[in-house]
Amino acid sequence: MSDTGSDGAEVATASAWSADLDCAACHGAEAESAAAATCAAGFHMTSQDFQCTTCHADEAGLTEAHGDMTGKAPKKLKKTSVDAALCETCHDSASLAEATASSTVLTDDQSTTINPHDVPENAEHEAHTCLDCHSGHREDNVEETARDFCVGCHHENVYECHTCHE
Repeated sequence: MSDTGSDGAEVATASAWSADLDCAACHGAEAESAAAATCAAGFHMTSQDFQCTTCHADEAGLTEAHGDMTGKAPKKLKKTSVDAALCETCHDSASLAEATASSTVLTDDQSTTINPHDVPENAEHEAHTCLDCHSGHREDNVEETARDFCVGCHHENVYECHTCHE
């Protein structure tokens, strides 16, 4: 959203966010990934006919994040949430756990293997979402992002609690 001033220079004008705006006008990198089938966003948008707001469905959060929208790309991306329950409308967690039961992606230095879709239930794990491992707009290798995410808490690459410190 910009106008031309009396001197011919482009002047940014404020605008309000709405779900029918063209996200690509400001979010070019995300728009590129949405066209690339190698990214989760691209896969979903090309094969499932999703729109940005299919996953980014928190209208209140989007309105707040775009509160100072001027039509110019932000210097820093403000993250909006994607609810894990939304992912689970298509990706059943029990089916995912069954499909990855033999996965050895998350094997620690003590040979403990954790199914990436069936992590032990505890307060720390409840706070995590699908996007912690599955990036929507990057071509990250999910095996690497999952391992990197786990070692953020499980230092020394040990998944079983209370085995490092006595």
